[in-house]
Amino acid sequence: MPRTFARLSAFMRGKVVGMAEAGMRGAVIANKVFKKDGKHPTVAAVRKLIARAAADTKWQGVQPGGPGRPRTFTASQRTRLVRLVFKYRGQKCVTTKFCRQHLPFLREASRFVVADELKAAGLAWLRRRRKVWIPEEKREARMAYGKSMMKRRARTLKSFAYTDGTTVYLARDDVEEGDQRRRRLGAHVWKMSSGSDGLFSDNVGPSLYAANQGRPVKIWGFFANGRLMYYILPADGKSTVHMNGPNFRAMMTRYANKWKKACFGSCVPLHIPLVQDHERCLWQEKSLKTLRQHGLSVEKSFPKSSPDLNAIEGVWAMLRKRLDESAPLRRETRDQFVIRLRRQVCNMNKTDKQILKRLCTNQKERAKDVARLMGARTRW
Repeated sequence: MPRTFARLSAFMRGKVVGMAEAGMRGAVIANKVFKKDGKHPTVAAVRKLIARAAADTKWQGVQPGGPGRPRTFTASQRTRLVRLVFKYRGQKCVTTKFCRQHLPFLREASRFVVADELKAAGLAWLRRRRKVWIPEEKREARMAYGKSMMKRRARTLKSFAYTDGTTVYLARDDVEEGDQRRRRLGAHVWKMSSGSDGLFSDNVGPSLYAANQGRPVKIWGFFANGRLMYYILPADGKSTVHMNGPNFRAMMTRYANKWKKACFGSCVPLHIPLVQDHERCLWQEKSLKTLRQHGLSVEKSFPKSSPDLNAIEGVWAMLRKRLDESAPLRRETRDQFVIRLRRQVCNMNKTDKQILKRLCTNQKERAKDVARLMGARTRW
């Protein structure tokens, strides 16, 4: 019997076939039956079982080799799996997918089975760090903003725009390059759940100090209607120009209308609600006046400490992932990075249009999460 549904008892296999004959879909059936370990089978396993029963009407659902859960891997195979994790941890992003790519015998099992074997060996998929805390005094404003979004019309929500900046650091020496390679491995790593390897260098994250990350490249973005537009702040000698009131107003005066047309095409709304963080230079009266002159109406009720409610933050995360995946093995110059950035943004705007569109228009979904969590940080 294929390993995909060998862990279902004969009773459960019969139940699956019965529900399928009653017209239930595979996804629904998978949530109603359980394997011998108490977990739900995958939808693919359910569909294969249904196909197996349809192909052989005489099949009674009996498992060859007797009852009981079959051994997934041998002791030798488990040892090879654990050794693989420790060999590449700190050099590659060692996920269950990575393990299945490097050990052929793992491809017969699902990623959930591989994860169970790693957990049985004392490993756990743990996060290095995560900032999720929202001060109590700011939760009320977040909930009020969420309520206001629930009252907005769908047509209005589609015209929203988001703006914010981000910084990418270019390595200045080999030490910083190594630190950046470590950061690109992701936030999670397979570590001993007991904490016995807590100080091992191969599962420690990069430095938290910006001064040690490299030479900054500051990028400002404008995100609307599923399209990201950006502006790179120029470099002045060895330092990078910072965003301030005059620079912000000059940038918006030069690019605001171009960005609006690029995002909305020929159907540019007369008034575009703009969500922006609470950096002082953005809220100066001169800056607000410049935005109004270009048809941008700032959402003044947008709460502080709410990056999860500013859709462009999710776009920055997507872009950073693409930049990490396309990063060269050697240090690159600022000009080389700018070329790579342009390519990744163009590719993202073209291939991820639907995802970006959803990020622009799911304000009510975010508002529901804020209300459900009583103003705490959401998953966005």
